[in-house]
Amino acid sequence: MAEAVKPIPVVGQRRKRKALGKSRRIGRAADAWMSWTQVALILILLACAVGYALLLAYIRGEVRQLGYDIPVLTEKANALQNEVQTLTAKKQELQSPGHLEQLAASLKLAKPKPSQIVVINEAP
Repeated sequence: MAEAVKPIPVVGQRRKRKALGKSRRIGRAADAWMSWTQVALILILLACAVGYALLLAYIRGEVRQLGYDIPVLTEKANALQNEVQTLTAKKQELQSPGHLEQLAASLKLAKPKPSQIVVINEAP
């Protein structure tokens, strides 16, 4: 058989042809293995997984912080309830008739005479 005559390559041309041939082969192999849409889908799924992991870490930190805050807030609520009970008891004590009579006596107040009492009707 007769051999085909190959043209003599110019000095830099031979390397270019070989480099192009390899890159074409690599590109074709990659295309056959996975398409760009599949690569994009994998990258999106990876980004979603990383985002989900970061969200879980943030939520865990918030739950932990709330766990520390609950006893402190419970203690404050109990202290406020005790203060409300104390103030309610003091209010009842100050409004009691016995206490008011003692206060009137200490201020030297006298009971009003019947002529000093005036009744005001709100509606005719």
